[in-house]
Amino acid sequence: MTTKVIEREDVNLSALHDIFNIAFDCYIDEERELIGIYDMESWSGCRIDDNRSLIHFFMFHKIENDVQPHQCIAFANQCNLNRILVKTIYKEEQDDDTRFIAIEYDMLFDRGVIPYNLLKTVKWLHDIDRSLVADGLSAGIKLKNFPE
Repeated sequence: MTTKVIEREDVNLSALHDIFNIAFDCYIDEERELIGIYDMESWSGCRIDDNRSLIHFFMFHKIENDVQPHQCIAFANQCNLNRILVKTIYKEEQDDDTRFIAIEYDMLFDRGVIPYNLLKTVKWLHDIDRSLVADGLSAGIKLKNFPE
C-alpha cells in the first residue's frame, strides 16, 4: 500500500470501505450512513461528518450484568483518565433499558487522509476494545461488543 493521500474531496464511505476491506471484514449499512468493521471478536463503526471534516469512529459495549450505574460511570471516567485520545461514555437507553459503555474517536481529514493511518487507527481501536472488556471484568462489569 502506498502512502498516497486521499484528498479531502475524495473521502467518502465507498473510499473508506475499500481501504478497510484490505485488512478487515466490513460493510456499508443499508442507509449508507456508516461502515461496520469486524476484527475477530470486535465490531466498530465509522461515519463521516463532512461539515466538520471528521471520520467518527465508535464502538458499543452492552453491559451484560446487573452492576450499579454509578460503578459504570466511575469505570467510564477511569477509562477517560487512562486513554487520552478516546472518549468513553456510559449510556442508558430509555425505551428498552439497555445499558452500554461506548468509546468514540474522531479523525480529522480536512487535508486528506492516508490509508495506512486509517487501518492503524481501526487496529488501535480494536486493541482498546479488547483492553476495555478485560478492564471491565476487573471492575465487575461484563461487557459485550455489539451489534451481535
